[in-house]
Amino acid sequence: MCFGNHIYTNKNILLVTQHRKEKAIGPLFENELGAKITVSQTIDTDQFGTFTKIKKRKKSQRITAKNKAKLGIKKYNYDIALASEGSFFKHPLTGLAWNVELVCLIDRKRKIEIYGIYESADTNADSGYIFDQAGLEKFIEKSGFPSHHIIMRPDHSKYKKNIHYVNREELLLPSFEYCLNQSRKKRVFIETDMRAHANPTRMKNIQKATEKLIEKIHCQCPQCHMIGYSLIEKVKGLQCGSCGQASELILKYIYKCQHCGYVEEKIYPEGRYAPMMYCYHCNP
Repeated sequence: MCFGNHIYTNKNILLVTQHRKEKAIGPLFENELGAKITVSQTIDTDQFGTFTKIKKRKKSQRITAKNKAKLGIKKYNYDIALASEGSFFKHPLTGLAWNVELVCLIDRKRKIEIYGIYESADTNADSGYIFDQAGLEKFIEKSGFPSHHIIMRPDHSKYKKNIHYVNREELLLPSFEYCLNQSRKKRVFIETDMRAHANPTRMKNIQKATEKLIEKIHCQCPQCHMIGYSLIEKVKGLQCGSCGQASELILKYIYKCQHCGYVEEKIYPEGRYAPMMYCYHCNP
């Protein structure tokens, strides 16, 4: 809880969103920092890309979130703005559906950018083709419907007409039958709706990314005391306790202040020596 001694206490901060992300972000900024959150009312964030495949995201996740916040600052003349952006993909090592959420704070007056990032396999992200009511029931059972919404469209994922956004059980079967009747291939492309307001699991991950952001906001540079002092690099190579060679464990963390440029190295964050099980030479 904030006790009125933070630089953002009683400050007006704009949150750029049209998908109700204030539910995840707003309370944390208000309770932890004492900030006053205002939600943008007229910015179409879908112009930066959509999960519904209507518009492709052209920039990276980080730049997209930054551009949303900067647009809010410009349009509403705020000094401080927040925005978030998510991504979903198959994890390259586990093959599991993976969600990365990023929440960005831009402070125009102090000329700083701070990012909170949270990654998790806790997501219902899924899609596929269904051909009958049995396939529909199987998909919605694992998707968490109706608390988690779904999207259906005829034929394929890029079909941009007759898209059905389904959030109630009474709409489920009529939407499926309509899409199936419109399909040339007699199939329906179905997917989980990953927009924040339609996906409580994603909203929780946005909240956790916001918690990471607030941790960085609380962290001050040892030299100039500016907020946002944070880890920028993890350097592997902790010495093996058995053979003395470099291991895959972390040797040092490198922190940097984006305001004054101060750099700090924290050596041996995981111990002075690595167990041989983590050594490339002892355990190739």
